[in-house]
Amino acid sequence: LDFSITVQRSLQERNLGKESYAVHVRVGLNAGEPVCDGGDLFGSAVILARRICDAAESGSIFTSTVIKDLAMGKNFNFKDRGEAALKGFDDPVHLHELHWLPE
Repeated sequence: LDFSITVQRSLQERNLGKESYAVHVRVGLNAGEPVCDGGDLFGSAVILARRICDAAESGSIFTSTVIKDLAMGKNFNFKDRGEAALKGFDDPVHLHELHWLPE
């Protein structure tokens, strides 16, 4: 989570005064056991992270409930974004947005 916040803050700082060629990213985070084959990671945990990223908005950090639960007690603030139907998953996935404040 800290790294994702650092990335967003760094890009926000980099973009100051450069609106015509600003760089914006969206971040999707999930945790789980990936499948490893020949140095490549794949499997449902990795795919879910990608789908969460797809659901995120520019400049935001979206997470699964697993990430939110792992961050419990660590002074991170999350906004409930509700359930989303994500491609490749039969059941809706509950999303959370990590709130970060510019320094």
